[in-house]
Amino acid sequence: MKRNGKIEILRFVLCIVVILYHINNDLWNGNMTFNGVISFFDHGRTCVEFFFLLSGFLMAKSAYSKPLAKDMSIGKDTVSFVYKKIQGVWIPYVILSAAMIIYIPFGFKNPLERIISRLPSLLFLQRTGIEDGGFISVSWYLSSLFFAIAVIYPFLRKFYDYISLVAAPLVASIAIGALIHIRGSFPQESYGGFIHLSNIRAIAVVLLGVFAFRVSLYLKEANLSKSKWRLLIITENLCWLISLYYLISVHSNRYEGHITYLMAAAIAISFARDYKSKLYNSSLAAYLGRISLPIYLAQSIVRTVINQNLDHLNNWVQAALIVAVTIVLGTILDWITTYIKKKKAVN
Repeated sequence: MKRNGKIEILRFVLCIVVILYHINNDLWNGNMTFNGVISFFDHGRTCVEFFFLLSGFLMAKSAYSKPLAKDMSIGKDTVSFVYKKIQGVWIPYVILSAAMIIYIPFGFKNPLERIISRLPSLLFLQRTGIEDGGFISVSWYLSSLFFAIAVIYPFLRKFYDYISLVAAPLVASIAIGALIHIRGSFPQESYGGFIHLSNIRAIAVVLLGVFAFRVSLYLKEANLSKSKWRLLIITENLCWLISLYYLISVHSNRYEGHITYLMAAAIAISFARDYKSKLYNSSLAAYLGRISLPIYLAQSIVRTVINQNLDHLNNWVQAALIVAVTIVLGTILDWITTYIKKKKAVN
């Protein structure tokens, strides 16, 4: 499947922004700003919404383009779809989890208890209530994402037209509005009754991504004039610019919902148009997008080791080391993953 070069580059850029957001929290307790006007990616957590949206978009695209086989039940198809998603992250995930298990006895008290309590995270159960941690702290995103996909995908298969066109935008809007109104921002560490609110967050934003695919499909099939396309391109770029500005702004967390809608609109337009730029059609763009996930996962152990063992260094030196080592480690993990997959394909 041909990848969208602009989206792939944004995947890499926003992945780095998430890392910088966590660095701000680790080293400056989230309070680093420049003259109180520009923050050090204080809203970088909102980048997660981009990845939820993208997953929902691509899930809807897959359900639309691949009709259900006659001998395949919706249940089996759902299991197969989720399994393929897990396969895509499994190799770097296991390697990093194993590395963290080895490090825990050297960096934490009560290592055996810590390891045992986090074993469910190997099955992506971080957001089920059985445990909230995990060997890779940022992998909560994957736990909530796989949960959301498993819930939404079978309904999308059974009632594609209704879900993608009606239910997705309605449920997404109600859930996003409720989360922002009640919590003041998208929740990550709290429960609402019997379910972790990050799961509700994932379902809501993934559904918005599903609707974004439907909008993108309409735009692609519509016979729009050049002037209308110019207006759409301007709209798309404005949506991206406002979203990127928000990441470094000092504005309220309550605007996370607004930015999510802007990113959904930008994604829909981005996929609907053709790019003639050599940069967006280059192998570099595809590569940057590919390594974004292993880099995202690698940050956990890198931040932990550097924060615990090199805390005598200047904060900016620590920040630079974390970014550099994380990118290198993520690149190595991508190489290992590619090598293993090629070996399996040959065998």
